[in-house]
Amino acid sequence: MASLQDMNDDRGIALDRVGVTGLIQTVTFASSDGPATATGEFDLSVGLPATSRGVHLSRFARVLSEGTVNTSPEGLRLLLERLNAELGAEASYAEVTYEETATKTAPVSRRTSLVSYPVRVSGSLDPDYTHTLAVTHPVMTVCPCSQVATDGFGHSQRTQVEIAVSFDGRITAGELVELAESCASAPVYPLLTGEDERAVIESATLRPVFVEDLVRGIAERLEADVRVRWYRVEAESLESVSAHNVYAAAERTIG
Repeated sequence: MASLQDMNDDRGIALDRVGVTGLIQTVTFASSDGPATATGEFDLSVGLPATSRGVHLSRFARVLSEGTVNTSPEGLRLLLERLNAELGAEASYAEVTYEETATKTAPVSRRTSLVSYPVRVSGSLDPDYTHTLAVTHPVMTVCPCSQVATDGFGHSQRTQVEIAVSFDGRITAGELVELAESCASAPVYPLLTGEDERAVIESATLRPVFVEDLVRGIAERLEADVRVRWYRVEAESLESVSAHNVYAAAERTIG
């Protein structure tokens, strides 16, 4: 039976991306504690020439089902090269999201608990190869203005931070989480006793930061990291005494 996808199209319009979303496959990645695995959700696509009517969508699933995907720059490039070969494409794209987990230790009681954070890894082969790692993680920020207005009793908010980087060598999502926490007033913990909570609050009040301070602090550290070629930092503070949230972002190509 003739394949409709292989028919010619005479409208003269190339498509930037055609593919599938929501495919599931096991991924391996480098965590701060060593190699780890997770369940990844993939969006895969290729460029479609103006002369082609469609692509064989089942081939995306076939390529992905060949085995576990490593989310390193080398591993994702290998997946894209297989997509190009299988679909006869000149450009291919992949994005995978998954959850990483890490152990968090309370500052005083030293009790441990698990924290998870979403990770997004994307790659494109078009024709040059690019690879991006992104992580989202909450931190605590204390408002400097409120400290001044109340003689030191500043209010705090949970601030959602997303850091995305393109890099040479090796950078883990855990490193980016630690970077976000180190530039905030304090980390956010899943388990705290009363003495832990007091220690976190007292420490945070000594490090008040605006959302602008947080983004600039992270950006400064990324620009000093010789591995980083490009970054985007976004932070949104969920205000506790105002009806609105506050937001800041920075994006730079380095070198």
